[in-house]
Amino acid sequence: LEPIEADVGIQIAFRFKQSLDDVAIARRANELHLNVVPLSRYCNFGEPIRGLALGFAALDETSMRTHLVTLSKVILETEGAGGR
Repeated sequence: LEPIEADVGIQIAFRFKQSLDDVAIARRANELHLNVVPLSRYCNFGEPIRGLALGFAALDETSMRTHLVTLSKVILETEGAGGR
């Protein structure tokens, strides 16, 4: 993941460095209550940006670490299962 710089907000957006299915990854992550949004949802023309918007305002540092570990497992499992 590569962060997309922003100076304000309660979410952080990350772009995938590889061509991954952000919709499938977000679907599985949200089944686990991670509350992520696929960035491609916001692209109306051209090549969509593939990545995720992650909310962080309601999480303490320990919870954030746990969520990121879970998200990394979701990405590996979804893409390993052919979720492209």
